[in-house]
Amino acid sequence: MRNLTDKFVSLERRDQVPRPSDTPVPGTYLVRLVRKGPLIPARIDCVGGLWSVTINGVLQGPAQSEPFLAAGMDRAFLGLRVPEAEYDRRLGWKDIPGHPNATPNRPIDFNQIPVL
Repeated sequence: MRNLTDKFVSLERRDQVPRPSDTPVPGTYLVRLVRKGPLIPARIDCVGGLWSVTINGVLQGPAQSEPFLAAGMDRAFLGLRVPEAEYDRRLGWKDIPGHPNATPNRPIDFNQIPVL
């Protein structure tokens, strides 16, 4: 019988190195903006010691020298790390009308999603 932690471990890549819990790591992530909302692509960047966060292709604020002062870091820091290709693929979904990623601030209503 599988224990509950197996379910949560399977959400992340098993070969992924654990991240430090007190320092953001530059890279690409998936985050939820609202409960039961879609997974939205996010990117944490550190260029020249200045930290910035981009969520769904939109820069969240000016770059900051302290990582946790960057706007949006609280959401992106807790996200699920994904490869660059997955980030790019999901970023393209925001332009598809009717796709849940087109309205990331609303929970997914499965009664409103068209049947394929």
